[in-house]
Amino acid sequence: MHFCRVDDYLSVSRITGGQDNILQIRLSMTEPDAVDVDARPLAGFSSTLLDESKVVSAVMEGLRQANAELGTSYWISHIRFVANDSKPEKTYSLLTQALLGQYYAGNPSLGA
Repeated sequence: MHFCRVDDYLSVSRITGGQDNILQIRLSMTEPDAVDVDARPLAGFSSTLLDESKVVSAVMEGLRQANAELGTSYWISHIRFVANDSKPEKTYSLLTQALLGQYYAGNPSLGA
């Protein structure tokens, strides 16, 4: 996995040859009224689109698990992902947990 910061977003990418996933999240200090979701397809990726609601659910589950594991109270206000990334959508839960774990640990690539 590769971790970096892109403007105000924490970013994780996982490229395993047969499966590509990119996730970017923006953290919030307080619980947002709603989570803004930006899902755009990229040329050269699969023609099958991910189920946006399943991706959002997976990200929020990953957030819940990371907060429980780390003893934190992070909130996510924005989610970005590639709409035609590799399935399954539940992968985004693991990406979220890994990303927040790296952020918590002070990974310098994330500007923590």
